Amino acid sequence: MNIQYTPLIYPLLIATFIALGIAYYTWRRSSIIGATSFTVLMLAIAVWTLAYALRLISVDVPAKIFWAKVRYVGIVIAPTAWFIFLLRYIGREKWLDPRVLVALSIEPLITLIVVWTNELHHLNWTSVVLRERGTLLVWKATYGVWHQIHAVYTYGLLLIGLYLILQALHHAPRLYRGQLMTLLFGSLIPVISDTLYNYAFPWFPLEPTPFAFMFAGLLTGASIHFFRLFDMIPIARSVVVENLKSVVFVLDPQSRIVDVNPAAEKLIGLSVEKVVGQPVVQVLPDELAFLNRHIETVPTQADVAVGERIYRLQTSHIRDHQNRSGGALVILDDVTSQKRAEADMLAQKDLLENLIAIARATMKRTSLIDTLQSALNMAVTLTNAEHGSMFLLDGSGVVTHSVLARGKVSPADKSSIVNLVMEKGLAGWVFRHRQPALIADAAQDERWLTLEDAPYTAKSVLCLPISSGSAILGILTLTHFNPNHFNTDHAYLLQSSVNQMAMAIRNAQMYDEQRRLAVRQTTLYETLRAAGEHLDVETITRAAVEIIARLTGWPDVAILLPNEPGTHLVFVSRAGPLAHEAPDVIPLDQGITGRAFLTGKRQYIPDVVNDEDYVAVNSAHRCELAIPLRRGDRMLGVLDVSSDQAGAFDADETLLATYLAEAIALALDNARLYTEVSHYAAGLNTLYTIARSTSRSIVLADVLSETLDTALTSLDFDAGMISLVPANDGERLQLAIERDIPSQMLAHIDQNGLVGTLCQHVHRQKQVLLVSDVDLEKDVVERFKERIPLLDQALSQGIRAFSSIPLQHQDRSIGVLSLFSYKTRPLSSAEADLLTALGQQVATAVTNARLFQAIAGERSRLQAMIESSRDGILMVSIEMDQRVLLVNAPALDLLQIEGSPEEWIERPVQDIFESVEHNAPKIGQFITKEIERARSGDTSAYEGEYSVPPRTIHLLNLPVMSASIHMGRLLVFRDVTEERMLERMREDLTHAMVHDLRNPLTAIHGALSFLADNLDVSLSSTQQQLWDIAQENTQSMLKLVNAILEISRLENRQMPLDQTVISLPKLVSNVLALQLPLAVPKNIQLKSDIPSTLPPVWADASLIERVLKNLVGNAIKFTPENGVICITARLDEENKSKALISVIDNGSGIPLEIQNKLFDKFVIGEQQERGSGLGLAFCKMALEAHGERIWVEDTSEKGTTFTFSLPIPTPRDL
Repeated sequence: MNIQYTPLIYPLLIATFIALGIAYYTWRRSSIIGATSFTVLMLAIAVWTLAYALRLISVDVPAKIFWAKVRYVGIVIAPTAWFIFLLRYIGREKWLDPRVLVALSIEPLITLIVVWTNELHHLNWTSVVLRERGTLLVWKATYGVWHQIHAVYTYGLLLIGLYLILQALHHAPRLYRGQLMTLLFGSLIPVISDTLYNYAFPWFPLEPTPFAFMFAGLLTGASIHFFRLFDMIPIARSVVVENLKSVVFVLDPQSRIVDVNPAAEKLIGLSVEKVVGQPVVQVLPDELAFLNRHIETVPTQADVAVGERIYRLQTSHIRDHQNRSGGALVILDDVTSQKRAEADMLAQKDLLENLIAIARATMKRTSLIDTLQSALNMAVTLTNAEHGSMFLLDGSGVVTHSVLARGKVSPADKSSIVNLVMEKGLAGWVFRHRQPALIADAAQDERWLTLEDAPYTAKSVLCLPISSGSAILGILTLTHFNPNHFNTDHAYLLQSSVNQMAMAIRNAQMYDEQRRLAVRQTTLYETLRAAGEHLDVETITRAAVEIIARLTGWPDVAILLPNEPGTHLVFVSRAGPLAHEAPDVIPLDQGITGRAFLTGKRQYIPDVVNDEDYVAVNSAHRCELAIPLRRGDRMLGVLDVSSDQAGAFDADETLLATYLAEAIALALDNARLYTEVSHYAAGLNTLYTIARSTSRSIVLADVLSETLDTALTSLDFDAGMISLVPANDGERLQLAIERDIPSQMLAHIDQNGLVGTLCQHVHRQKQVLLVSDVDLEKDVVERFKERIPLLDQALSQGIRAFSSIPLQHQDRSIGVLSLFSYKTRPLSSAEADLLTALGQQVATAVTNARLFQAIAGERSRLQAMIESSRDGILMVSIEMDQRVLLVNAPALDLLQIEGSPEEWIERPVQDIFESVEHNAPKIGQFITKEIERARSGDTSAYEGEYSVPPRTIHLLNLPVMSASIHMGRLLVFRDVTEERMLERMREDLTHAMVHDLRNPLTAIHGALSFLADNLDVSLSSTQQQLWDIAQENTQSMLKLVNAILEISRLENRQMPLDQTVISLPKLVSNVLALQLPLAVPKNIQLKSDIPSTLPPVWADASLIERVLKNLVGNAIKFTPENGVICITARLDEENKSKALISVIDNGSGIPLEIQNKLFDKFVIGEQQERGSGLGLAFCKMALEAHGERIWVEDTSEKGTTFTFSLPIPTPRDL
C-alpha cells in the first residue's frame, strides 16, 4: 500500500491513544453502572480516529475506500454507545430492555452492511474522487441517500440525550450538577462540531467529528477525576436515599432545606416541593423545635425523645471537592424499639447470668454423675436451698442415676430409697403428672414422703421435671427447713434453666455413653488382641482375664472350662484382687457357673446369699455374673465375674461381659480349631510316617520293629510293645515285640503270658484306652483296676500315662499296640480317633505281612506240588487275550508239546491249539469250546477222556473263581492209559466170573425152589432155618450178579433207553406203595410233595422207577424208627427245561469219609444197615445214560437230601 505523509495524522493518533487510555481506565471500573457502555464508546472513537488517519495517508482510491469502511465501525457504534451510557447514568436503565437494545442495533448493522456493499448500490457514496490540496491527496465523496438517513439517526440520538441530560440537571441536587454539566457539554461538542463542518466550514481539510468525540472523552475523563463521575451517580442517590427508613434533611450553608426523603416528609407532614428552599426552623413542627440547637452544632450525635418515640440525631457537613462547606446533612433514626429491647435485656440480665452460671457449672463436667451433681449444686445456690436431690430417668421412667440429699450410701440402700420415692413420694408424682410442684409446707402436703433416718428436715419443697421435648429426663427436688422459702420466681428461674440442664444432661449422657463405648471397645480390643496373640487355651485365658481385670476393675474375673470327662468345670485362669481364694474345680451340675454352662444362658445374681445353687468359691463374694462361652450350640466354658458388693454390675457392665464372653469364645474356638488342625496334621504326619515305615518291608518282624519305633518317636512315649494273636487263634495274645518295657513286667509276661493285662482288656473291648495322668484320672484308673488285675503292677513301675490301641482289621482285633510314658502326657478324645486310625494302619500292615508270608509259603508249596505232580496242569485266562497263566512239564509231555513250561507262560492259548492240532485235535476243540462257554457265564466243571496216541488222557476242566468273578479255567490232564487197560481187564474178568456164577446160581435157586414145592416131609425148625438161609442167600447172590451185569451194560452203553412221557405224581405214588412194606416195621412215614402244575418228564420209566426205589430203599435203611421220608419235585429255577426230584430223609446223614466217593461201585459205610454198594452207582449210571446227573444236596446229622434232574419233553419229543 502506497502512503503519503502529512502532519495531520498526529492529532488523529493522539486522539486514538487518548480514547484507548480512557477506555482502559473505565474498564478497570467495569462494576460501576455505565462503565461498560462508556468503555465501548471510547473503543469505537479509537477505531474511528485510527481508521481516519489510515485513510488520510493512503494515496489510492481502493485503500481510501477500505479504511473509510473500517472507519464506519466506529461511526455507527459511537452514537449508540453514548446514548446507552446516558440512559444508564441518569437512571433510565429500565428503558434498556432487550427489545430497545435490538431496535438500537438495527440501524448501525444496516449501515455497516450498506457501507461494505456500496459498490453494488451506491446508497452511501455515489462517487469518490481524489483531489490535491497542496501536496496532499484528499478524499472527496458524494454521499447518497443512506448517508443522510444515518445522519438523521445519529443526530436524533444526540438530541434525545441532550434533552434527558437537561431534564436530569433540572431536578438534580447541586452535589450532582457538576457531573451532569460535564455530560451536557460532552454531548454538545460532537453536535456543534459536525454542524459547523457540514454547513459553515466544509473546506476544512479534516473532519472534526472524531476530534469532537475525543474532546468529549477528555471532558468526561476530567469529570471522572474531579467530579467523581463513577463514584456517586444520581441513580445511586435516588435508590439509596429514597428508600432509607431514616429521616434525612439536606441543608445549604444558610440552613435552608435542599432535599428531604420520604421519611422526612412523613415526619414533618409536608411534601418536598413545599419545603425545598425554606429555612429548616420554619419547617419543623413545634414538637421538633428543640432540634434547632442540635442542628446549629455540627457535627453532633444525640438521642432525643419525640413524644413516645426516641430518635438518634446525627449531623454532618457536606463539602465539595475544594473542601468548602456546602451545607449540612441531618439524619434522624427511630431507635424506640432498640431502647425498649435494651430495657428488656437489662431485665433478663440476672436470669442470663444465672443461666450462664448453670451452663458453666454443668458444661465443665464431662461425666454424668459430676454433671448431675454440678447442676444440683447450682440450683441449690441460685435458690438458697438447704438440700437437694436429682434423679435421672430412662425412657420407661426407671431411675438410672441419682444424687441424693443424704450423700453417699450403698448401692442397695440407694436403690431402695429411689424406688420408694418414685413409687410413693413427690418425685414420682411429678413424673406421673409431668408438671412441677411447689410446696409451702411439706407437713401439710400428702405428696411429700418423709423417709426414715433422714438427716435433714424439709418444710418448703420445690420439685420440677427436667424435660427435653416430650421426654422427661430427670426430676430435680430442692428442700429448705423454713416454710414458704421457695416462691414462683424460684420456680420460674429453675424452669428457665431446665433446657440448659437437659442439654447438659444429654451431653453428659452422650459423653458417658461414648466413654462406656470407648471403654467397652478398648476392653474388647485389648482382650481380642491379647487372646489373638496366642493359640493355646491356657495362655489365651490367662491373658484375657488379666486384661479384663485391669481395664474394668472387676474384683474377680475367672474362666472355667469343662474337664475331659465333662463332669467338672476347671478354673483355668483367674485375675483380680479377690482371685486368690478359689478351689480348682466345681461340679458341672452345681453352682451359678454350672447353671450357666448347662442352660447356655447368662446368669446374674445381685446377691449370692439369695441363690440356692450358689457354691461358695470365695467367702468375700456378694454378687456374681456368669456368662457361657458358646459358639453356636457348643458350650466351651464360662466367664465368671464376681464382686464383694451386692448388685455391683449394671446393665452396661453385663453387656460388656457378654461381648467379652463372645470374644473369648471366638479366641478359644480358634485355638480349638488350630489345635485340632495341628493334631490332625500331626496325626496325618504320624500315619504317613508309620505307613511309610511299615511299607518298607513286608517281612512281619521288620514291620513290627519299624511300627513300634516310629510310634514311640512320633507320639512321644517312652516304652511300648506290640502283642499279636496267632493266625489260627483269635483270643490268646502273645508278645511280638517290645521296647524299654520294665524287666519286672517282661518277667511276668514270660511267666504268665498276657492274661489279666491291659493288652488283653483292650483286645477284648476293641476300644482305644487313654489315660493322660494317672493322678488326675484316679476314678478312671480305679475302674480299670477292677477289670485289669495287673494294672497296679504296671503303675508301680513309674508309669504316669499310657495308651493301648487295638489293632483292628475288618472289625477283628489281631493284636494290641501299648504305649507307656513316665511323665504325664495330654491325650484328648480327638487323639483317640488318630490312635484308632493308627491301630487300623498297623493292623493292615501286620495282616499284609502275614498274608505275604502265607502267600509266599503257599506259593512255594503250590510250586512244589505243580512241579512234582504227575498230572498235567494248564491254567488259561478267559479274557480277550486268552493267555496261558500256568503250565507244568507233565502237561506239555501229555499233549506232546515241545518247550519248557517257562517258555509257554503268558503265551496265547491259540498257540496251544496249534501245537496239539495234529496229535490231539479233539482236545484243542474241547479247550476252545470250554473257554467260549466260560466267557458266556457258565462256570460249571466238566471232565472227559480223550485219546492222544498212544495214551488215553483224562481231562478235568475246573473254573478259577475270585469271589464271584470268573477269572479263568484250570485244566488237569491225567494219563489213565494203564488204569483203563486194567479196568477193561477187570471188567472182562468180572463179566466172565459173573457169567460163570450166574448159571450155577440159577440152577441152585431153581433146585431149591423145586424142592420147596415138591418136598413131602416136614422139616425141623433147625432144618427149616437152614433151608431159608440157603434160599435167601441164593436169591441175594443172584440179584447181585444181575445188578453187576446191568451196571456193566450201562457202563458199556449196551442197555437201550425206552424214553416216554412220565407223570411224576403217578410214578412216585407207585414207588412209595412198593416200598411201604419196608417202612412199616420201623414206623417210617412215606410222603410226597409234587405240585399238580408240574409238567411231565421225558425218561425211561423202568430205570427212573428203579432209581427212586434204590434211593427210597437206602433212606429206609438209614432212617431211624418213627422217621419221615419225603419225595419232592420242582422246576429248576436256573434252567426251566429241567425238573429236579429230591428224596429227603431225617436219618443220621452220610459219613464224611465216603461223601466224595458216594456214587462209586462197592462203596458202603460203617452203618448198621449195609447194602451191596451198587445201588447209588446204578442211579448215577442210569441218569448219566439220560444225560442227567445226581448229587447230594444236603447231608448232616439231621438227614440227607439226594437230588437228580430229568428233562422236560420238547415238542419234538412228543
